[in-house]
Amino acid sequence: MALLHNDPERFARAHALVLRLSRRELRWGDRSDPALRRLLDQQKAVGRDIHKMHGFVRFREVTPSGANRRAFAAWFEPDHHILEAAAPFFARRFGDMDWLIATPTLTARCEAGALQIAETAARQPPPADATEELWRVYFAAIFNPARLMVTAMKSHMPQKYWKNLPEADLIPGLIRAAETRVRAMHDPNTPAPRLRRRAPAGRG
Repeated sequence: MALLHNDPERFARAHALVLRLSRRELRWGDRSDPALRRLLDQQKAVGRDIHKMHGFVRFREVTPSGANRRAFAAWFEPDHHILEAAAPFFARRFGDMDWLIATPTLTARCEAGALQIAETAARQPPPADATEELWRVYFAAIFNPARLMVTAMKSHMPQKYWKNLPEADLIPGLIRAAETRVRAMHDPNTPAPRLRRRAPAGRG
């Protein structure tokens, strides 16, 4: 896991640790050793990055006219080199459709259940589709202003991911309106605020 970290010295550091372990100069798991503590921290960082990718990939439909299988595409910008480790999760979960997930360096493509990894050719997100507005409506509907904790929300959904999430531009308005919506829950005479809606996008 640590070898998937973006640290350019990760292979050299790992090799040095392996030598020290083989010579019994170091006990595995000893976090008092700075080099081993760094490796274990990098392992955790990679694990968090994979978890975030599983949670924050947003597919957009790109099915060609007349195709027998639906096709979807997504763009994601991970912190570390995790695509190959994270992609099998999507292959298991979305085996009934063709899809690709592009990152700035590599692209995972799954067609008819076969998963392939290649260098990324088009370094840009796929076009928006009409289903994004449905997702935005759903996101706004399940937002609970009475349980809003902004710090916790931003910890779970860091703002670095917002630019690629179709629902993210709703969040500032939902936060601003939260207090009024909570009052409306307790007082039916209080008008609920109207949220800004975005017109459905075409599947260009």
